[in-house]
Amino acid sequence: MMRWQAGADVAIAGFTFVLLAVSAFQGWLLKESVDLARNTAETQLRAYIVCAGGEMTDALQSNTSLTITAKNTGQTPARDVKMITQFTVRDPDWDGPFEFTQEPASMSVLGPGMELENSRTFDVPPDVIKLLTEGKKVIWIWGTVRYKDVFGVDRYTNFRFLEGGANGFHVGTALTFSTKGNDAN
Repeated sequence: MMRWQAGADVAIAGFTFVLLAVSAFQGWLLKESVDLARNTAETQLRAYIVCAGGEMTDALQSNTSLTITAKNTGQTPARDVKMITQFTVRDPDWDGPFEFTQEPASMSVLGPGMELENSRTFDVPPDVIKLLTEGKKVIWIWGTVRYKDVFGVDRYTNFRFLEGGANGFHVGTALTFSTKGNDAN
C-alpha cells in the first residue's frame, strides 16, 4: 500500500508543478497583454506635434519675415512645448552643422488641433540678395519642437527647410522642406 501512496504523492507533486508552470506562463501572457494594451493606448492617445510648414515674405527684399508653424495632430495636449528656429545663408549643398545656438523664450501647452507659430524678421543685405538671385546661396531654416506628452515622455520633432537656389523663392507661399533633417520620436 505504501508504493501506491508514494506513487500518488509523486503524481500530485508533478501535477502541482505543471499547474505552477502553466500559471506562471499565464501570468507572463497577461503582463504582455497589459503592456501591449498600454503601448497601443499611448500610441493612439499621445500628442503628435508636426511641423505644419513655414512661410517667408519676399527674401529678395531687405526686411524679410519668416514664420514656422507647428501643430498638435494628436488626441491629447502636449506640455512644456518649446520651439527653436535657426536660419543662415549658405551654399545650396551645405550639410551643416545644424546647431541650436539659442534657447526658446517660453514654454506653453498645445492642445489637440492647436497650432504654435514662431516668427522672426531679419534684414538681408544687398550683396546677399544678389547671391540669392544668382542661385549661389540659399536660406537654410531649421529647428526643433520639444515637448512632453500626457504620459510624461520627452518628445521632439525636427524640421529643415531651404529657400532659393534651384528651388527658387516661394514668395508668400510654403517653404520647401529639405530632403534631410525632418524626423521625430
